[in-house]
Amino acid sequence: MFRSLIRAAVLLLATIAPASADMVAFQSRLTGQYVGVDGAGLLAAQARGPQALVLDMIRLDGRRVAFRDPQSGMFLRAGVGQETFLAIASAHIRGWETFEMVQDGPDVTIRSVQNGLYVGTDGRQPRLAANWGTRGQGQTFRLVPVGAPAPQPVPQEMSRAPATDLAFAGFWRLDDLFVNGAPVSLNDRAMRQVQLTIGRRGALNGTSGCNEFDARLMEWRSAFRVEDFLTTRVGCQGERREIERLFVGAVTEAAHFAVVGGRLEIRDWNGRLRARMRRD
Repeated sequence: MFRSLIRAAVLLLATIAPASADMVAFQSRLTGQYVGVDGAGLLAAQARGPQALVLDMIRLDGRRVAFRDPQSGMFLRAGVGQETFLAIASAHIRGWETFEMVQDGPDVTIRSVQNGLYVGTDGRQPRLAANWGTRGQGQTFRLVPVGAPAPQPVPQEMSRAPATDLAFAGFWRLDDLFVNGAPVSLNDRAMRQVQLTIGRRGALNGTSGCNEFDARLMEWRSAFRVEDFLTTRVGCQGERREIERLFVGAVTEAAHFAVVGGRLEIRDWNGRLRARMRRD
């Protein structure tokens, strides 16, 4: 009886409390599809505009938010199953129902407060999971405020494979990593285990020193972007984990590549230097 009363009180508070709730939908920047619910009840980036899942976004404190289904009153939960899928599955807001949202214009990235990992998809598996240690196109969503009309798809500017051989193609080994333009002091031996091979027409593969990966480097606008980034899932520890986090972030958010003084410099869309590599 007591538990039933508590549950009812929580749902009542969730219904009447937040004047700061906004109705929103999400569109994957990687696939161009909206986030909806698949046949198993899990969130997946495979819906067209009219089938988009519309949620009440409840602003908690700072960057922290929760999402509620206005029809059922239930909250969005990460951590469903071993793959940490997302589903409308909770009557309360706790760790797995709380997210940290970082907004950049109309785009947002969302990270689970419970496990500290980003929500995203690799484009091949449309279901959303909070299991990404870094953020890139697959972990970036367009935040769509929802009013009376249903959200409509936004035309996506297409990327393309490089039309000519890349001047910076070849085999590279990590020299330096940077955060906010400043070099990071990490174990030199572990850094030297990080390798990147760039094909003449944009094929990417290599190792973070802990996990192997492959991807494609595509021309987009006046720069590049990395697509179809796939990686193995070996757990890393200590400095190897930090090196992997910074290096994978540098690669997945890369936009500019240039050989300066015989070394490859990787910069993001803001022009910030993220990694420097040398030929082996």
